[in-house]
Amino acid sequence: MFDFSDIFILLNQSFSDAQTAIEVVGQKLVQAGKIAPEYIPSMQARQQQLSVHIGNYIAIPHGENGSQQWIKEAGMAF
Repeated sequence: MFDFSDIFILLNQSFSDAQTAIEVVGQKLVQAGKIAPEYIPSMQARQQQLSVHIGNYIAIPHGENGSQQWIKEAGMAF
């Protein structure tokens, strides 16, 4: 079950690029104890290899294969 408390929801945000958006969302997941900080560069590298954008300003960033050791618990941030 996912935790949808306020810490995971960012309203009225604007980012200059995907890398910055991934950093901000990644930091939220780090603060919540969902991932280790090392997972964020893996999410950014994945975005550089293949866009995680699915349309309508929505993306599903995730790390590269082999980065699973930095995931502590499943989580999402919006």
